[in-house]
Amino acid sequence: IYETCTKLKRRQDFSAIISNAGTCRYLALALGTIMALIIYSLYGLTVLAWFAVLPRICETITSMFFVEPLANSPKVSSLQMLKNSIKCFKASKKLRQISALQVFDESLYWTNLGINSLYFQTLVPLWVINIATFINHILSALGYAAFKKFRKLNMFKILTFSSWIEAGFGIITIIVNSVLSPFIWGLASFFQYFKRPAKITVIQHELSPHQRATMGSMISLLSGISSGICMYLVGLIADYTSIYVGFSILICGKIILGYFYSALTRKYAHKR
Repeated sequence: IYETCTKLKRRQDFSAIISNAGTCRYLALALGTIMALIIYSLYGLTVLAWFAVLPRICETITSMFFVEPLANSPKVSSLQMLKNSIKCFKASKKLRQISALQVFDESLYWTNLGINSLYFQTLVPLWVINIATFINHILSALGYAAFKKFRKLNMFKILTFSSWIEAGFGIITIIVNSVLSPFIWGLASFFQYFKRPAKITVIQHELSPHQRATMGSMISLLSGISSGICMYLVGLIADYTSIYVGFSILICGKIILGYFYSALTRKYAHKR
């Protein structure tokens, strides 16, 4: 998407396009949640499982209309491309800092997704969690949509503000520790996805045009490895203590993340 925006001379619209895509994604997830509950209630799990195949069929049909963009990159081997990408990481301190925070942020995000339902199941019945999930999707869509109104602001300030607010709702969630907790944490979804286009935009602006795919893949690989380690360690701690402690550790991680984003804001506040 970033390269397409660049070729169409709409690079300044990249964050807005990401915002629109995110809004549609989470409105679709909200609709899917309602449809799944209705189908499961009326026809059972087997019909729901078959119904879940339909979106994959639609994805397959849609992919047939994709057009491969023309590559302007020089003809070099994959190994040389990897070496060049590593050199870019070494040369840019700002890129290393942003990449490290993105890896940390993604690790907390995916671990949170895995542990949330386990924590909330100790507080409320499953049907309440389903309602909270629907609300989370709506708030996530609103967070993406709201970003467009503030995309002219400094991206680092958006990241810092959103991270602190998200951590604040997390603290309230674990303090309340009751039937209200899933809904309080749902409010954090707004800010979690309000900052997501900013996070994507910041990293895309720093990546080298000729190594964007390779460097992006490296960041994704590191995020995946880090997420796996984070999930295992938090799960291990939760097994030996409680799921409440595991969730609390993740909130502490978000507080630390907010601190580091604020440090980058002070350092790069003059840049968007």
